[in-house]
Amino acid sequence: DVQRDLAYAYYFMNNVHVRWQDNDKAEEDNYRKGVEAAERALMLANPAFAGKIKAGQDTDDAWNTALKSATKEDVKALYWYATNMAKWALKHGIASLLKYKDRAYAIMQRCKALDNSFWYGGPSRYLGAYWLKIPFGKSPEKSKANFEASIAAAPNYLDSKILYAEIYAVRTDNEELFKKTLEEVIATSADVDANLVPENTNA
Repeated sequence: DVQRDLAYAYYFMNNVHVRWQDNDKAEEDNYRKGVEAAERALMLANPAFAGKIKAGQDTDDAWNTALKSATKEDVKALYWYATNMAKWALKHGIASLLKYKDRAYAIMQRCKALDNSFWYGGPSRYLGAYWLKIPFGKSPEKSKANFEASIAAAPNYLDSKILYAEIYAVRTDNEELFKKTLEEVIATSADVDANLVPENTNA
């Protein structure tokens, strides 16, 4: 649990603090550390899963095989592994993004199947962004459906609405939706959920 919490802590530091400081190197380092913490969490929580990855030398094929045996409990580490990895890859460059995008997608698809409620509709939120941020194969329809599923699962997690406006509304040139969604965020009290005050204040 400590390693899972640490994996989120690195993401939190970037999302709420570092990204406002215009320090790409610090962000990249934090996301890398988040990936490493999530890897350790997986090894501790599910040694058999980690063993399959190790046996396959950390390839996408090894991950796809191991994901078949992933459990609902594994979602807590898998989600932060894929989230931090995708953010790290975006910072590190297009080559890294192309290298890891399929793995992150496969992980999130499995997380969605196992527990889409994790981290306030997190798997659907990730996939909503994925379907319009990938360099090719974009699908506004899949993006919209996933964002809507995420918001429906946890309407008080305001980052979901921020991303819906920032990614879907902007990239589909939907100014009305953009304004409506952000007005909803502004009108919502940051303490609408006592567990999310820092995140919602940031949003």
